[in-house]
Amino acid sequence: MKTTIKFTLLMAIFSIAVISCKKTIYADEIIITPDNVLLQVGKTITLTAEFVPSNTTDQNIFWLSSNENIATIDAKTGVLTGISGGTAIITASTGSAFVNKTITVTWFSSGDGSAGNPYIINTPAELDAVRANLSAHYKLGANIDLSDYLASGGAGFAKWGENGWAPIGNNNDQFKGSLDGAGFKISGIWINRPSQSLIGLFGCIYNTTIKNLGVEIANDKGGIKGNDFVGGLAGSSLRTEVGITKCYVIGDVSGKNNVGGMIGSGGKITNCYTTGNVSGNDYVGGISGDGANMTSSYSACVVNGSTSVGGMAGMGSATNCVALNPLVKAANGLCGRIEGFNAGTFINCWGSNTMMVIWINNIKTLNKGGNKNDGADCAEMPSASWWTTAAPNGPGWSATDWIFTNGQLPKLRY
Repeated sequence: MKTTIKFTLLMAIFSIAVISCKKTIYADEIIITPDNVLLQVGKTITLTAEFVPSNTTDQNIFWLSSNENIATIDAKTGVLTGISGGTAIITASTGSAFVNKTITVTWFSSGDGSAGNPYIINTPAELDAVRANLSAHYKLGANIDLSDYLASGGAGFAKWGENGWAPIGNNNDQFKGSLDGAGFKISGIWINRPSQSLIGLFGCIYNTTIKNLGVEIANDKGGIKGNDFVGGLAGSSLRTEVGITKCYVIGDVSGKNNVGGMIGSGGKITNCYTTGNVSGNDYVGGISGDGANMTSSYSACVVNGSTSVGGMAGMGSATNCVALNPLVKAANGLCGRIEGFNAGTFINCWGSNTMMVIWINNIKTLNKGGNKNDGADCAEMPSASWWTTAAPNGPGWSATDWIFTNGQLPKLRY
């Protein structure tokens, strides 16, 4: 009996000695998986950790995010949640080792923002997120209706209230990426910022391309209103070679100076059109307020201003352009069917023979001719065949870019 007790006691002491002498194995490396993390806002992913060597003694991981405004992570489970677009550093640590991993959170479900693989915009929130990366490339994957987004209770209204949409890009931080509308449209947009300049879907663009896009303004919400440099698509372009191609704007645009149905100032505009009402003070036009270089485009807007008021532009250059405006009116002076200021270059341009051009409450004596600021006469609703007729008998547009139907205004072909 005594011998058994002694033996058991000796074995217990031996076991304690062995345990106390057991070597602690530290981690040489912690590997986080998945390796490259690109997480969409609002989505989750679980990170896991692998230890080298695999028999590391302490394998209790503590997770930490460097910026919880970008991404949060559960300290124990490693469940990572995207909060806002940007990057954050995720740290995995034990008592003896740690490792950092940079993760990217994106607003977009597909694409990486490169020219060859643009971010795809499918929702109003994703369109709003363009402002977070002004140098990336984007493409619409669906029609975007901003009506609910900008209505009371919508995410846009929560940010901007009665001011409506906040333009993407400004004079100091311009949009320098690109946007391919892919034949889709952005509708329901309205802006009520009469004391602010650089107003439009985009505020200011620079060295970019915007193409294949329709913009349909919510006139029932007051349209787009700004101060100077106001347009349905963009307030201003800082470089005239910026390409706006195969785009249209439908709706009302108003401001003070440099106001256009499509762009307030600047830009190279090709195969575009506008309809609606454009109003302002000086340099007001159906397509552009000032400085645009327009080719194979038309406007059917009512244009009303003080001086330098034109069916296509307050001041600018035009080639193969057609002004079908019902009315162009200048309260104080300088107006025309194509251009108001009459300082640009005009090549084979046309103006509706029923257009009312009112200069200081009088019907203006027109300066007609394909190379003059009132353009040559054309019908109020030209025939389908006329549009493709080459100069000097028509504008010579391409059926590759346009759809022509008798009794209707041309539509873009995407």
